[in-house]
Amino acid sequence: MPKLVKAAHGTLDRLPGRGQAAQAAVRNLSQAALTIVGTLTEMRNELGTGHGRARVPRVSREAAVAASDASILWSRWALARLDEVLGGEVDLLIADLARGGFNRGLLDRRFDEVGLDDLFGDDQYRLGVAVAHRSMGGTFVVWESGVTPLGDRPLDWPEDYRRSAAVDAAKLAEIREALESQSAVIPHRARPAWESLTARFAVPPVSPPAW
Repeated sequence: MPKLVKAAHGTLDRLPGRGQAAQAAVRNLSQAALTIVGTLTEMRNELGTGHGRARVPRVSREAAVAASDASILWSRWALARLDEVLGGEVDLLIADLARGGFNRGLLDRRFDEVGLDDLFGDDQYRLGVAVAHRSMGGTFVVWESGVTPLGDRPLDWPEDYRRSAAVDAAKLAEIREALESQSAVIPHRARPAWESLTARFAVPPVSPPAW
């Protein structure tokens, strides 16, 4: 038990997560919680039912309450810290969607790694927006993994993610056509910027590129 708890604590404590997760006061409190929960091993050795004892040791109410509160204190910190760590992973995935390369199956694995279903609603929404933007840029594998399944099995996806990632291809096409229809009247010097804006409303391909 001590090795397992210490390893879990170290893993959570080293990762910066999101926001002010590395505040000194919080770290000191979490370290104190680790020290406290570490004494449960001593209590278990003294009062536990193992070790071939001939009779069940008497456990006072004081000892029971202390052991329960110690375990809850550390466990609640670990679960809260895990939310922060996962939030940090979401930020990394959003950044990768903005700039990194994706091959088939990678986005599915990243969804599993960040725990999409268990994220806070705002993180699900931000991630959905990032997926939609990357899909609008014509990255088929992101469209295939992060957008197409929303139409096939919408109830399998969290509502906040679904609300932001469900790209309406017909609306995209309508906006793009409207922008393209005005291209001829745009001054020559401003046309590259106008074309760049128009390209942002590209409808993702419905089949993989030929290469």
